Amino acid sequence: MDEIHECFARREYARAIPLLQRYLSVHPKEWNPWYLLGQAYRFTGDLTQAEAALAKSLALNGRDPGVLLAVGVVQQLGGRFEAALATFAQANAVDPDFHLTYNSAGFTFEKMNQWEQAQANYELALQALFREISRQAEGPEAPEVPATEPFGELWVDYTLQANRRFLKTVMQDGKKLLQVDTTFFGYLPRIFAILVGSSHYPTYLRNRAKALRNLGRSDEATTHEAEADLFA
Repeated sequence: MDEIHECFARREYARAIPLLQRYLSVHPKEWNPWYLLGQAYRFTGDLTQAEAALAKSLALNGRDPGVLLAVGVVQQLGGRFEAALATFAQANAVDPDFHLTYNSAGFTFEKMNQWEQAQANYELALQALFREISRQAEGPEAPEVPATEPFGELWVDYTLQANRRFLKTVMQDGKKLLQVDTTFFGYLPRIFAILVGSSHYPTYLRNRAKALRNLGRSDEATTHEAEADLFA
């Protein structure tokens, strides 16, 4: 398998195909080589063979969101948009925080010229991304905070959405108000440390901006584009 992974690292997908076929002739019950074979076929343009290989991977491991994503992408590339959307939804039923499938669903809705659904799914991708980043920031190997001063504003709101525990209810003039706990601001640098290394964040911002522009929401689109440029 080392040689196969090296082929993928060098994007030599055509070379990987016979190596995977040889491996699978001996290990036909392993789901990951079938997944890799499906990806290799997709990257070489053979969608029929890609779908067949991915179907075998899915039969062996039907609850892996990465495999479901790959199946949905092949369906989307083949113009079977409704089938792709159903597969992406299945992936997110397995893992609601798998942001890649929300993004792919957004792109599928773009192809269907359904811009409201596209921007909504790009927004879901951003929200899921921040839930994932929040888990990383709270893990035992949280990254070192960079020397760079934090920039941008949207990411702060997304961080708060993903970490609602920092919101508390207070009484003011006899009314209940939501207030941000001061410890939230000490938490932000840990999120920022991960975010500056994420290629997904600026991509998802630009994707949503494109959909927002098509909906005539140019001010929101400009805000997203400006932050994407900062994090690119």
